[in-house]
Amino acid sequence: MTTIRALIPDFADYLAGRSLRPSTVSSYRRHVEAFADALEKKGTTDIRSVCLDDISGYLKLLGLQGTGKRPYAAVTVYGVALTLKEFFSFLTATDRLLLNPAERLDTQAYATKGKRRGFFSREEVERFLDAIDTSERYGKRDRALFELMYSSGLRIGECSALNIADVDLRERTLLIRSGKGDRDRLVPFSEVARAALKDYLDAERKKLVRRVRKDHQVAFFLSGTVRMSKNMIAARFKKLLALAGIERDGRSVHSIRHSCATHLLEAGADVRYVSELLGHADLETTAIYTQVGDESLKRVYKSFHPRENALFVEVDDRYRTELQTLKMELLRKWKILGRL
Repeated sequence: MTTIRALIPDFADYLAGRSLRPSTVSSYRRHVEAFADALEKKGTTDIRSVCLDDISGYLKLLGLQGTGKRPYAAVTVYGVALTLKEFFSFLTATDRLLLNPAERLDTQAYATKGKRRGFFSREEVERFLDAIDTSERYGKRDRALFELMYSSGLRIGECSALNIADVDLRERTLLIRSGKGDRDRLVPFSEVARAALKDYLDAERKKLVRRVRKDHQVAFFLSGTVRMSKNMIAARFKKLLALAGIERDGRSVHSIRHSCATHLLEAGADVRYVSELLGHADLETTAIYTQVGDESLKRVYKSFHPRENALFVEVDDRYRTELQTLKMELLRKWKILGRL
C-alpha cells in the first residue's frame, strides 16, 4: 500500500525542479498535506482508493467550513483545486497511479465562484489613465508606470524590480527578470506606453536620478531617493483612483493586470499568447480570465449565430402560406402586365 503522505516529498521535488519559488512549493505541499489529513480522518490512506468524489467533497467542505473555524475564500478553494489536479497528474505521469481520479475535476467551476480579484472595464481604465495629471510632481512617472502595467499585464513586484537596462524603447519590449516561478520573460508593450515611458525618461526621471541613492540608480521607476517599492505603487494607485472618481469596489492595483488579460481575451487574443505575456506556468491559470468575458461571449453569440438573430427565420406552415400568396400575387401582376 502506498500512502498519500509518502508521495508528497516526491511531488515537492518535482515542483522545485520546475523552478517554482520555495514559498510556492511550500504552499502546494501544505494543500496536499491538508487533503491527506482530511482523508485519513475518514480512514482513507491508500492513494489507489482516492476517487473524484473524495476530491470534490473535500473542496466543497473547504468552501463551507475550511479546515478550521472559517470557510476558505473561493479563490483559495480554486487554488487548492488546481494543486490537487496537479498532484494527481504528477502521480499518473510518473506511473505511481494507473488512473487519474482528478482528471474530470472541473476546476473552472471553482474559478467561476471565486471571480478572483475584480477587474476594470475598458472605459474605467481609460478614465483612470487619462486622469493622471502629467504636469504634477511624479505625474509623468505615474502615467508611464500604469500605462506599462496595463499594456503588458505586469505584476506590481515586476514594475518595482524593473531596471533601466530591462527596457528597450526602440523594440518596445521589456525583460522581466526572475518573475513568478523565477522565470525570465520578454514581453511587448504598446505604442501609447512607449510614448509615456519616453516622456518620463526624457524629463522627470533625469531630475529624480540626481538625488537617488547610488545603489538605486539602476531602477526604472524612482521615488524620492530610492527605487519605487510595491507599497509606494499601491499607495499611488489608491490615490489616483480616488482622483479619477472610480470606486475601488474591492479592486486593487493587481486588478490592472487582470484587466489587461481580460480585455485581450475579449478582443479575441489566443489564450496561449496571453499566458506567455503574463508569465503563467500553465494555461489553466490563464483560463480563469475567460470567465469574466462570459457576457461578452453571449453578446457576440446573439449577434452572429443564425439561431439568435434576425437573419434566420424558421420555415413553418405560416411562412410557406405567405410565400405562396406572394408568388400568386406576383404571377397575377405579371399576367396583367403581359396583356397591356
